[in-house]
Amino acid sequence: MKNKEDDFNEINFGFNLDPNIVHKIAHSMHGITRGFGIKYWILMLVSKDKMTGAQMIDKIYEMSFGFWRPSPGSIYSILKYLSESGFVKVEQKDNKKYYSITDKGKEYLDSSWFPWRSASSFM
Repeated sequence: MKNKEDDFNEINFGFNLDPNIVHKIAHSMHGITRGFGIKYWILMLVSKDKMTGAQMIDKIYEMSFGFWRPSPGSIYSILKYLSESGFVKVEQKDNKKYYSITDKGKEYLDSSWFPWRSASSFM
């Protein structure tokens, strides 16, 4: 049975790469890039209407044509960050949390380089 390391070693990069070093670099970058793209999806979604986290997951799945369904853990951790940063506000209704964009969030979204601006046409 082959493992991922075997697949990695079969790739010809033209130079030798230590899989352990590559793993460490990739792992260290995870924290830096985490949530970069998804926060823009979330801000775009809540700029249109109030939504729950579950509704966002379903909408992103729909907008990606079924290729990607973000995990609840990724959505809710980024929603927490966006809320604490003042980009979204949270309202409780019917025992659910509904998120909407704030003026600060709108300003951030409008002033940021957002590669999926055209994605809002799918909504």
